[in-house]
Amino acid sequence: MKSVELNIVTNSVMKSLAIYFVSLRCSAIGWGVTCNVEIIKINYYNGFLIS
Repeated sequence: MKSVELNIVTNSVMKSLAIYFVSLRCSAIGWGVTCNVEIIKINYYNGFLIS
């Protein structure tokens, strides 16, 4: 059970970090299209992490 809980925590932390970095990059670059693509990539990747 502990390893499963650790995986869930790690995944949520990685997700938060990824979204944080993408939002930083988006505000720095200011390209809406690029931001949307990056966010879609993250959501797609997280779908694999969760399932």
